[in-house]
Amino acid sequence: MADLNPEAIGGSSITWDILKKDFQAVFNSTAKIGPNRRWQRIGEGNGCISEIFLATFDWQGDSVGLPEKACIKITNSNRLAAIGSSPGVNLDDAVENARAANDNELYFFENARDKWRYPAELRIPKFYCGRKLGVDGLDAGYFAIEHFNDVVTRHLYHEIQESAILDVLEQLSIVNGHSIRYPELYAEITGDNHKTMMAEFLTFEALSKILDAVAEEFPDIKEELEELRAVTKMFESWEGYQEKVFAACHHHRIFIHGDLWLGNMLWRKEENGDYTMVSLIDWQVSRIGNPHEDIVRLLACAQTTEDYDKKKTAQLHYYYDKLREYSGDAPFPWKDFQDFMDTYEHSYVHMTCKFTPMLLNLRKMLMSNLAEGPAKVAYEASVTSKLKHMVTESSRLIRKWNLTA
Repeated sequence: MADLNPEAIGGSSITWDILKKDFQAVFNSTAKIGPNRRWQRIGEGNGCISEIFLATFDWQGDSVGLPEKACIKITNSNRLAAIGSSPGVNLDDAVENARAANDNELYFFENARDKWRYPAELRIPKFYCGRKLGVDGLDAGYFAIEHFNDVVTRHLYHEIQESAILDVLEQLSIVNGHSIRYPELYAEITGDNHKTMMAEFLTFEALSKILDAVAEEFPDIKEELEELRAVTKMFESWEGYQEKVFAACHHHRIFIHGDLWLGNMLWRKEENGDYTMVSLIDWQVSRIGNPHEDIVRLLACAQTTEDYDKKKTAQLHYYYDKLREYSGDAPFPWKDFQDFMDTYEHSYVHMTCKFTPMLLNLRKMLMSNLAEGPAKVAYEASVTSKLKHMVTESSRLIRKWNLTA
């Protein structure tokens, strides 16, 4: 692919020479990248703050063990700053937000297998190398991971079959259960990167403005949105928001993905039309947190609203049982399944407060990338149905539990 700077990957400050040196260091190799190297932008329409490229290296010389191809994820402040035009979003320092996102995900991949010793059954890409944002004065950071052939992406407007949802829930239980079972491995993780990335998004003022935009677009749920706005006051302080998050898992330190939706997984479509999850990706906001947040996002968006209402209790029980299994004999956060369900319902409302506004922005971004026609109409209806259902279901739970900020 032609580029104004043939050394640059996608016009960024990450170059072929940087990749060569970093791969050489990791693989103890003297191989060089050949003239038939090339990059291709992939994953467009899924990411908000990073770009992903498929790099084909054309290694020359001592190439034993070196991958023929790799996915290169590059993060800088440019894409993040562009989100600043969204309602309610005011990013004063896009560079620091981009740095936190890149460095947090790099930290995950550097530690997942070697330090934290995640088991082989956890499906994550093989990690090769990477750099923190700002190293050598560069305005970008990156990491290189395994490339998978014959995979597809799913979006907010798609649904998957229940067996795939249960499979993802088991993968999530591996992540969560491992940190419950071996808390000492995660002791050094703080919430600093998460706060840097999200504190300007997750304020009462910012979220309230987007709730106004949702109400303007969907006046039929205005009353429910006002109920949600009252609970959204929990975001008047970061500490108040965090207290609600951790109270729902009884203040256990549990490692979570932090952004679990279909677009942050790679899928393989089987001959019968079903989907198999190949790998969990996009760990930029992974952190110590409340696993309910990931579960709410997954169950609310990966199936129809009708299926959510009918199947959520059985799906939550499946996750709960798997989490107990992967947690071993360690102290468990919830005393029983009813306790888990009750706190899930509280978390559902809290997640709706912050995820519905994001859904509105993602809906607009995703729809802008689709060609006009019946498929786009159906996709938009799917996302709209999920957004409105989260609001109305939260209204029911607010009344059930008499929830306030």
